[in-house]
Amino acid sequence: MNTLKGLGSSRIARSTVAFAAAVLAVVGVSFATAAPASAWSWSGHVHVAGHAGCNGFLYSPKLIQIWPGNGEYAQAGFNWLNNYGMDFNNIGSPRTAWAQITCGTLGGSYTYWRSFTIFRPSVGDQLNVSFQG
Repeated sequence: MNTLKGLGSSRIARSTVAFAAAVLAVVGVSFATAAPASAWSWSGHVHVAGHAGCNGFLYSPKLIQIWPGNGEYAQAGFNWLNNYGMDFNNIGSPRTAWAQITCGTLGGSYTYWRSFTIFRPSVGDQLNVSFQG
């Protein structure tokens, strides 16, 4: 009797293991083939986001403007954490982009310029770029 019961249990165990392996294989393949939104290799869309800092007491970033050197231009304000985000739609091969950040306080403002390399990330479409002035 123990032998038959052992065979039945091992058959159920083998079936359970086979089913679990099949489920994991299907789930693994679906995760491996799922691409992030707008991550097509032919898409020129890039979302540039990051943080900026300012020098001087009570100065905070107010405006960022970026020229990626391909005829596009974008500007954005900052949230209360000094973060920004903007989109470009025609980014191909890596190139030098220029950013102008305006910092301000009640007593005045100043701007600073920074260059960086803008490119289409190999995974996803977000490029994180932070600045300090």
